[in-house]
Amino acid sequence: MEDDNQEYSLYKLSIDIFRQAIVHLSIKLLQVFIIINTKPSIEIIFNKSYEFNSS
Repeated sequence: MEDDNQEYSLYKLSIDIFRQAIVHLSIKLLQVFIIINTKPSIEIIFNKSYEFNSS
């Protein structure tokens, strides 16, 4: 009985770690995705303001 309980808690712990890793990776991917999406628009805004100032 004691062994089963220990095995279950180890199993639960590994699932918690796995879940945290998935959440962490999802957040990182989301951040990268947001950076990739906002970069071109920032460059476009910068180019427009630069063209406006130079004319």
